[in-house]
Amino acid sequence: MEKTRSLEDIQSSTPQTAIRCAKVAILLSSLKHSLTSSNNCLIPSKEEDEKAKMVKLELLREKEKNNKLKVNAVMDLFLQILMMLLLWTLWLLIAAEFCY
Repeated sequence: MEKTRSLEDIQSSTPQTAIRCAKVAILLSSLKHSLTSSNNCLIPSKEEDEKAKMVKLELLREKEKNNKLKVNAVMDLFLQILMMLLLWTLWLLIAAEFCY
């Protein structure tokens, strides 16, 4: 039981089909254009690649510098606590001599 279309149905649907096809063609064309233009933006040039490498190197240097500062700060705190304990011990020894 095939559905047969009359000539009137075909003629009335033809403009609608043509309009749909034209809209699809326009959308595909704009999509193709946008993909082409976005692909050009995604490919880095050698200069941009070198700049990215330089920024990475600079970031690594900054991290290394921050790590050294942290180690120095910890050592400084340790030495300050040690000095405070030594002075406190000296003060207690001097105080103990006066008491006896």
